[in-house]
Order: sequence, then structure tokens, then C-alpha cells
Amino acid sequence: MKIQVKEINSQEVPNFIVSGKTLTIDNEVLDFTSIPNGATVEREEEDNKYFLGAEISEDGKITVKILFPYNADTYEKGKVIAKEIEVIDGIVNPYVEVQNEDNN
Repeated sequence: MKIQVKEINSQEVPNFIVSGKTLTIDNEVLDFTSIPNGATVEREEEDNKYFLGAEISEDGKITVKILFPYNADTYEKGKVIAKEIEVIDGIVNPYVEVQNEDNN
């Protein structure tokens, strides 16, 4: 599942977990298995404040857009939040290492 991330500063930081064609956000399961290829799911169709929408491509690949909350306690030092990540199964963690350019 491809996850597109829009970061937002918040004290409330839920868990995001991918399993097959489902995305769980703090125990609320968003199940995309019955959505036909080529379809979209609008934000208004799901009652979840972190879900921004989803698209299922003609070949069945799922792209989900989420708000990813972070705060000073959860932000990982030396890392940035990626705008897009690929998650097969497991916890959604968009933090990536900061790449420093060496000009020597």
C-alpha cells in the first residue's frame, strides 16, 4: 500500500498499521478489499479525521492519503517525514534519515 503523508503538529499521535488491503488507525479498520479497481474513496466516505482519501489503480494498487500527526515527543531526531512511503504490512513509519550533502 502506498501511503501519501501530510504532516500536522498534534499532541494526539495515533498508530497506523497496514495489513493487506486494510489500514488500521488506532483500532479503526479502513478496509479497501471491496473497492473496485479504478475507484476512489473520498474523505467524507470514512469517519476518520486522519484519512484524506484513497485511490485504487486499474491494476489494484492502493494509494492512501493520511494526516500524520507528530509532536516534539514523537519526532525522531535527525529524520524528516517522507511525503510518500510504501508499506507492505506493518506499522506506518514515514520518518527517513536526513541526507547531508558533502561538498568536499
